[in-house]
Amino acid sequence: MTFLNNFIEFIHNKKKSLFILSIFSLFFVIISFIVLLSINTLIINDNGNTIKVHTVRDNIEDILSDSGLTLIDSDTIEFSGWEKNRGTLNIFRSNNIKLTVDGNTYEFSTSNKNVKSLLESKDIIVGELDEVSLDLEKQLEEGDHIVIQRVEHRVTVIKELIPFGIDDKPSSFLNKGIIKVSSNGQNGEIEKVLKEIIVDGKVISSEIIEEKKIKDPVSETRLIGSAESYIPSSIVPSNGFALDSSGKPIKYKKMLNGRAAAYSAKAGAKTASGLLAKPGHVAVNPKIIPYGTKMYIESSDGSYVYGYAIAADTGTALMEGKIIVDVFFNTKAESKKFGIKNVNIYILD
Repeated sequence: MTFLNNFIEFIHNKKKSLFILSIFSLFFVIISFIVLLSINTLIINDNGNTIKVHTVRDNIEDILSDSGLTLIDSDTIEFSGWEKNRGTLNIFRSNNIKLTVDGNTYEFSTSNKNVKSLLESKDIIVGELDEVSLDLEKQLEEGDHIVIQRVEHRVTVIKELIPFGIDDKPSSFLNKGIIKVSSNGQNGEIEKVLKEIIVDGKVISSEIIEEKKIKDPVSETRLIGSAESYIPSSIVPSNGFALDSSGKPIKYKKMLNGRAAAYSAKAGAKTASGLLAKPGHVAVNPKIIPYGTKMYIESSDGSYVYGYAIAADTGTALMEGKIIVDVFFNTKAESKKFGIKNVNIYILD
């Protein structure tokens, strides 16, 4: 009976032990499951190297410290966040970079991952035409040198003169070697549209893209003396007088305009004023131009120059107002050649 009681007690204790063991096993399984659920998996991309870390921590600084990874001030990190106990951490190590822009070169350390992000961090705007030496998406590396060239297309309108030409015409009324401008020339004008490419403030190319004429030039007409020995007026003023570039007196009291004729007389003839009849002594209406008046005579169109003259004679046509002056020549042929002309008379005194 004692044996049976002992056996029963043993069985009872065994069941109790198994029960306790089962309870501990269940507790261990639960604890293990809880621990398993709290383990995080972090993928670390460190400047091209990939590390997988399993940890119960969720603080990034603690995880980096546990993994033996250190950062300096210019390094940056990019963490995607935890999702179902998984996350990705990117470490961008700083690189020494050169940047040349707007005439200046800078050297600095940066952890920006590519050229674009670096320029954005420095508030550098790249224009549509600007040129960047490296691709904007290029991953930055130690020693990279980024050069930005500012490019501008400029269109301007410029005007240029078209020089006038010279049209020479022979004149039998002027001595050989005498040149007289009968009509002034005028420059023409042309308008050009110029396109320039400017890089960093310097023009590297220019091109005329449009051209149109605004005004045609007008040629200057010059009379070239062809007479062999013909000198209308043989009088030379004693004190001289100056002519401007067009052959007109610089100083004069007044200018009269009217019709002129020509006459001649036999050698030794005298004028109404008593002076000898010769080239340079001309006939006038003394009521308008007193005898002895010094003058300079040329045709109104500038094609003929009689020259320096003195009022010395008169005549019927002059007194009747049909002509304003009658110029003297040595021969009848010369006076006929002169004919009738409109003249300007510059009164010198």
